[in-house]
Amino acid sequence: NQPQQRTQEYSLCADYSHSWEKWHLQTGAKGNLYITSDGKAFAAIDPSVCLSYVTSDFGKLSFVYGWQHQYLFQTGFSSMGLPTEFWFSCGKNSPPQYARSLSLTYDTELFDGDYSLSVGLYHKKLFHQVEYNGNMFDFLRTSYNLDELLLKGRGENYGINVMLDKRTGRLTGWVSYALGRA
Repeated sequence: NQPQQRTQEYSLCADYSHSWEKWHLQTGAKGNLYITSDGKAFAAIDPSVCLSYVTSDFGKLSFVYGWQHQYLFQTGFSSMGLPTEFWFSCGKNSPPQYARSLSLTYDTELFDGDYSLSVGLYHKKLFHQVEYNGNMFDFLRTSYNLDELLLKGRGENYGINVMLDKRTGRLTGWVSYALGRA
């Protein structure tokens, strides 16, 4: 019988945008305060910056960097094909998850705007990741303790996304391909 978790989250955001000639800069920060049911508080600032180069004949090239904190975790039985995930909050035994991400995206229009092409590369470093290492029958034990069955560690994701979008004519739609590694 796991105790019920009640938490509070407060956020304050600020951003700034500036354009000059063919460049556009958007930067910001999000301040977070997260208070758990046992009174533990976590505070963080998540900065972000996006720098874009835009021309009518070249398209748009964007570079994005940012941090993101996550205070609620989702995990479950990875060995089953059933929807068996459950949620829990960070706390004294599980610090907040966070990620640093970096992406480079190129967008352009083709054939007088009838089509658009988008290609994106990304890389993300993950910290304090949590995965459930138990099985469905662990709940039946009288000494069940969730914290003993959680694996904690780091992760890394990277990959490429490509999308071709047909915008005009009787048939519209898109074709997309993503290749990633986690």
